[in-house]
Amino acid sequence: MRFNTGFTLLELMATMALIGVLTAIAYPSYVAQITKGRRAEAVAALLKAALKEEKYFSDHGAYTSNMTQLGFSTDPAVTEHGFYQFDAAVPNSGQSFVLTATRTGAQTADTECGDLTYSSLSIRSAQNASATDPATKCWSRN
Repeated sequence: MRFNTGFTLLELMATMALIGVLTAIAYPSYVAQITKGRRAEAVAALLKAALKEEKYFSDHGAYTSNMTQLGFSTDPAVTEHGFYQFDAAVPNSGQSFVLTATRTGAQTADTECGDLTYSSLSIRSAQNASATDPATKCWSRN
């Protein structure tokens, strides 16, 4: 007596359907985590630039809008993986600053948090964001 080995077409189709359902559930979560990780890189870059602005202020008595004067290689500066450009605006004769991280490349799909901003008054915000509370949602580590 001989037994057939292998899979039937029905078993194969059921397995493929299961893989499809799992992929449909997992992929959006994966993309959300990738987006969140890129956003964390922008937050870190803004906070680093803010520290450099404060050091520059202590040395020169005013803030600067030129990112190369802060030690970055370009103006506007670019995050490590290139998903954000960040630059400074210096109103009030150099007595305050607003740093803005603008989305580039694949990160432009992040409409939930948009472009991140940080000011010399430690005000954290987001522009072009669809999140209801971008200061909390987009700047938290959760």
